Amino acid sequence: MDIKKILVPVDGSPGSAKAVYYAIDFARALNASVVFLHVVTPMAPALSADFIRSTLKECDALAKKVGVASEDSIRKGTPWEEIVEEAKQDYDLIVMGSKGRTGIAHLVLGSVAENVVQHSTIPVTVVR
Repeated sequence: MDIKKILVPVDGSPGSAKAVYYAIDFARALNASVVFLHVVTPMAPALSADFIRSTLKECDALAKKVGVASEDSIRKGTPWEEIVEEAKQDYDLIVMGSKGRTGIAHLVLGSVAENVVQHSTIPVTVVR
């Protein structure tokens, strides 16, 4: 499989941060580019626009520091649905973090990573 473009959803969580580092290392090794995606959820408590921009800027800076081409994007909607939709735009791989919820929290809140894995048409690597 030829991986040239990697989608990396970011939400500011520790799991997301681990996925960013993993994706950048993977992209560097494969001479691929990365796109960092943040999905704004209308019904959930929102992160500030400044925090989102700052997080995406940090991701881009980390990638560029090691010679990996990067872009960032912001979409609005249900996170897993927007990630799957974005992935249809000429990506080869999704690398994303997982919050690792279990039990009641998982049943009530679901799992973005789980839904992406179930619905994506391209490979997904989940970093815990």
